Amino acid sequence: NSGTNPSTNFIGTTDAKALQIKVYNQKSGWIDYDAPYNTAWGYQILVNNTSGIANTASGYLALYSNNTGSGNTASGYQALNSNTTANGNTASGYQALYTNTTGSENTASGTGALYSNTGGYSNTASGYLVLFYNTTGDNNTASGYKALYSNTAGNNNTAVGYMAGYNITTGNNNIFIGYNAQPSSATVSNEVTIGNSNNNSYRMYAASWTNASDAR
Repeated sequence: NSGTNPSTNFIGTTDAKALQIKVYNQKSGWIDYDAPYNTAWGYQILVNNTSGIANTASGYLALYSNNTGSGNTASGYQALNSNTTANGNTASGYQALYTNTTGSENTASGTGALYSNTGGYSNTASGYLVLFYNTTGDNNTASGYKALYSNTAGNNNTAVGYMAGYNITTGNNNIFIGYNAQPSSATVSNEVTIGNSNNNSYRMYAASWTNASDAR
């Protein structure tokens, strides 16, 4: 159309009602004027929301299952798809935090980051498939391709680097820094590993340093 006046020609509402867009009669866009302050864009986003407030969803099936969870931000295909009651999560990327239901205050950035998380909280994952198998582990921080990939229930672990801490499953309070820095076992706790475990890496237990490949 030409000669339009944006003050009178627009798509929207003139009363205090939310603007809703549907595709195939399914909610596909939502902007709240007032409480519950939800904003969403994408096919079947927030379709099951009942009382959750201040959520933002962008992407196909993002926050699809949410009903009472509040303060969540999901951006990407099926991001936070299974979330029901958890609060304060941020998911950015294809299927990031996909399985999460009750875990709160997690941040996932990257394809499949924290994909399997269900109830774990306060985890931070940045990168492709980072913390992919984490389900109930808490307070983990990982950055880098598949960092802490196999962790399921370990807590307070930190991994930085390509596949850093990939093999840990249930160990706690570990630090892995560098390309392929791996634990001495899948369940070890309180260990620091620095460097490539395929070559020379250094580990510290308690207060003593040892060389993982050849003592020096």
